[in-house]
Amino acid sequence: MSISATMRAAEPGIVDIVARYHAALAAQDFEAIETFLTDTVVYISDGIGVHEGREAVLSGIRTYFAEFGDHAAEDFEIEAISDRAVRSVWKVTATSARNGRKIERHGEKTAFLDRDGFIEKIIVRDRTPDTAA
Repeated sequence: MSISATMRAAEPGIVDIVARYHAALAAQDFEAIETFLTDTVVYISDGIGVHEGREAVLSGIRTYFAEFGDHAAEDFEIEAISDRAVRSVWKVTATSARNGRKIERHGEKTAFLDRDGFIEKIIVRDRTPDTAA
């Protein structure tokens, strides 16, 4: 299912912002990623813990991509769940540069935007079964 097929017509603005943020992540474009985040952004992830502040979040993203440079993500759904929150259902595949281990993860990400359209909080919930790679 394509991203455009699952966007809610009621909030295309915030969904588009998050879709462009995801595209910047996929391209590993750190300068672009930075432009989407508030100075005080909070990133909460089941997999990598909590990062507070733009620099800490960017550092965590850089560290992740240093290990998983072949990261490929796909959004199966992306929708506005309120006037300032966007939920996506995703799948990630990647290979660890440290040990060659291939991973496949599935989950949900909720991005909360401030009144100006910048991401102020991201919550990532892993839904990968324990038996997955």
